[in-house]
Amino acid sequence: VAAAFTCGNMLKDNVDNPLGLLGMAACSLNVLNTWSHLLHYRARYETSSVVHRFMDLLDGLFAAASAHNVVSDLEAFEAYYVYAFVAFLILGRLVQIARRVEIMLSPSLSGVATLESAEYAARLVAETAVLVTALAMPDLASVLVCLLVAWAVKL
Repeated sequence: VAAAFTCGNMLKDNVDNPLGLLGMAACSLNVLNTWSHLLHYRARYETSSVVHRFMDLLDGLFAAASAHNVVSDLEAFEAYYVYAFVAFLILGRLVQIARRVEIMLSPSLSGVATLESAEYAARLVAETAVLVTALAMPDLASVLVCLLVAWAVKL
């Protein structure tokens, strides 16, 4: 809800700027993608160990931290908030990759689950590579385009 609110504020305050719409789309789709990764995992695997609960906590914190770094002031967003947003997305993807590697290495799961996790992990690695590329982009428009490409990797 907070992510939708902050992304909506970005659009509301920058409705006359094309970067406002691009920023709202790129940020909201990536935050949604972060939550869908978590839900995709939680819907398929039941875990109750302390380590898995800690990973859930990290995943939620990284998603919340990325949403927290969406601000409506595009100059401030371009200066440093967008890079913090991307960094927290990357950290969240690393947690998701670790989850998939755990599934791939688990001897108790069937071959189908292992294959599905390997494919999912490959998409997450590609997504993470695009997000890392976004950190090297010189301006806000380039970063936002990288964010949209990272979101589209899963399609």
